[in-house]
Amino acid sequence: MITKRKYIYYAAIALVVALTFGIYFFTFHGSISDDSNVWSNFGNYINSLLTPLLTIINIAVFIELTIAISQLEEQRSEKALEKEQELLLMQLRKQEIDTFIQQMNRLNNYSSRKEHIESVQQIWYYLQDFEKTGLKYFKFDEGVFADHLIRRLSISILQYKSDLEENKEFDKELFNKIYDTKAQLVNTLVGSALSHKK
Repeated sequence: MITKRKYIYYAAIALVVALTFGIYFFTFHGSISDDSNVWSNFGNYINSLLTPLLTIINIAVFIELTIAISQLEEQRSEKALEKEQELLLMQLRKQEIDTFIQQMNRLNNYSSRKEHIESVQQIWYYLQDFEKTGLKYFKFDEGVFADHLIRRLSISILQYKSDLEENKEFDKELFNKIYDTKAQLVNTLVGSALSHKK
């Protein structure tokens, strides 16, 4: 595709060539000579007029090409930076999801009642931090409230901890609620990570 600026360059070259020949033939009109000296003088005339003008045009074209190449390199660098940022964000999201799952798995990993209560307490602390810091790496569609799921999970975890401390009978319904909310939250986080790559 020929740009407007290229049209100007082509028109300028054509105009310079036309003027050069026009001035020469207007000044030294006559029939075509068979004298080599006349042709030599004509060649010198053309060379002395056109060379500086074409050099200036070449410099202008070179400058334009340099600018275009520089802009292209800048665009490539910006795209590469965007890709790196996107990859880093995806890694951070994956790390947050993995950490969340590991923390929630602590509900099943304990050797004593006291250790179990401490694990549940640590999970609750983790959820508070995750809501404040971990969620910032995710972008959610309208109507998706991951923070509500975290709060619901936190409340259930606190209830579960209270039951453990009071040595109450195991509440299967509460435990299932915790795992259902955990699964919903993981699905929400994974869905956000996949649908909002940046």
